Amino acid sequence: MSNGFVGVTITNGDLLSGAVTHCGARLIGVQNAAKQLPSGTNTIMCIAGDVRLTDRHGLVCLSQGMYALLPSECTIETTNGLAVAIHFPTAHGFRQFGGPLESVGRLTYIDGCTDTLLVCPPRLGAPCLNHLHIPAGTDQSFHTHPSDRLGAILSGNGWCDTPSGTFELAAG
Repeated sequence: MSNGFVGVTITNGDLLSGAVTHCGARLIGVQNAAKQLPSGTNTIMCIAGDVRLTDRHGLVCLSQGMYALLPSECTIETTNGLAVAIHFPTAHGFRQFGGPLESVGRLTYIDGCTDTLLVCPPRLGAPCLNHLHIPAGTDQSFHTHPSDRLGAILSGNGWCDTPSGTFELAAG
C-alpha cells in the first residue's frame, strides 16, 4: 500500500478505497447486509456464516472459507455472516468459485508457512487471492512485496511488525 501497513476490522461498508492502494482496488466488508458491487472484477471471501452472491448468471451460495471471483456487477448478501470483497475496476477475471480452504497451503513459504494461489490475477498487477497459512508460534522474517497485499485473518491471532509500529492481528 502507498502508506505501508493499514489494519482494518472487517465490518459492513467500504474498508479501503482505491485511492489508498497502488492498483486502485477497493476493500469492502459485508456483514448482515446486502451490497451491490459495480462492474469490474469482484473477488469475494466468506469469512463466517453464509453468503449469497447474485450476478447475471444467477445465485451462488458460499459458506465459511469459500471464495468466488465474479467479473461483473453483483450483489453480496449476508444474513448471518461476514464477507470481504476486493473490487478491481479495470480488470476482467474469469468467473470462478472454490473452497472451503484446506487447513494448510500446498506450497512451501518462508519460515515454515505454506501458501496456495486460489485465484490467479487476470493480468499483471491485478489482485489475486492466496491462502497463506502461518502456524502458531511462527516468527516470520521481515520482508516486503513489490505490489499491494490485501489480507483477511480467518482464524487465530498474532501481530505484524512494520517500520511504522506493531499492529495486532485477529480473526476478522
